[in-house]
Amino acid sequence: MNKTLFLIALKKAMTSNNHTQIDLANAVNVGQSQISKILNGEFSRKGTAINKLIQYSNYNEYNESELTSPEINKAVAEVWDGSKRMEMQIAKIIREIGAVWQL
Repeated sequence: MNKTLFLIALKKAMTSNNHTQIDLANAVNVGQSQISKILNGEFSRKGTAINKLIQYSNYNEYNESELTSPEINKAVAEVWDGSKRMEMQIAKIIREIGAVWQL
């Protein structure tokens, strides 16, 4: 999951619903302190709280209008943590694969 895109979607949903952290915690039955940590990016990719917040925010990082295939988008989403450092590493690997494939 791309944390950056997820957090953008979550914050947008909170704004749209006029929810504070406490409102959100009550709406999804997750502790407010856990909501605070998640909003600060302190979470792993899996877990009950994250799953509830994905549903709340209607987060879907797979967009059919993108230039890549859904399978490639899914593979990237499964490993990319949203950081610039990892983005650069994934891009480097993709370029290396392209160079080998063209031999």
